[in-house]
Amino acid sequence: YNGRKKLANSVVALFQQPGMDVWGTLMCTVPGFDAWVGQWLNDPRGASFAREVLLSEGFIDWVEGYLSHEDGKAFVIRLLQQPGVDRFVTWLNRDAAMCRWFAQIAGRDSAIQFVTEMLMEPGLERLMVSLLVRPGNDSALKAMLEHWVRAERSLMKVARAWGDQPRTSESLARVIMSPGFIDRFVIRRLLLQPGLAEVVVEAFLQVGVRGLKDTVLPLAFSTLAAAASLGSANFESEMAPILEELQGMDGLVGWAAWLLV
Repeated sequence: YNGRKKLANSVVALFQQPGMDVWGTLMCTVPGFDAWVGQWLNDPRGASFAREVLLSEGFIDWVEGYLSHEDGKAFVIRLLQQPGVDRFVTWLNRDAAMCRWFAQIAGRDSAIQFVTEMLMEPGLERLMVSLLVRPGNDSALKAMLEHWVRAERSLMKVARAWGDQPRTSESLARVIMSPGFIDRFVIRRLLLQPGLAEVVVEAFLQVGVRGLKDTVLPLAFSTLAAAASLGSANFESEMAPILEELQGMDGLVGWAAWLLV
């Protein structure tokens, strides 16, 4: 373990040298490199080493810079579509330290821009839903919310960052309208997470009325409007199950869960 960690730190130190971000993006344009990395991540040893690299001090900042490059974003999108990479991501999400890592980077501008652009790619919203419904990713999403609410108390900052990003509403709407998101993920998994209601109440209190009015509600309503325009014929049938589920919850908690989660 110590040897693997030292090697990971050495790799990160190398990547942090001047000009290595450019080299990294050029390397990722090599044909077949995404498939090679995907195979490497499917090996338990490769997956374990990748985790050590991701958690190494300062590497999250390198990833943020990497995602600001078009070639870097394109590579990650191709990598996510490689066979077995969804299992690797789910494995990472079961790790508490990686849940905190994902929560930290999910509030950064380049990561938000990457996610919104990725979800605008045809078919990738379905890839996201297929990843979310894998066992363990629902609890990881709840852990991210807990981190923003309880550890960093940064939920308002994260919500504002997402709300300020162009096309956020449309990209989120594409996920909402994807088959399986509402019935298989939200109702059968996310809303059944133990302690979710308590976290949502804390989130509601942290954001406050002004934050709800200025940031959360506009983003929620614009996302719902975008979802309705994307599939007006199926919108009512898609939304009916979640509305019925929320009626069984306490009014404030239920609607806060829908608006904030």
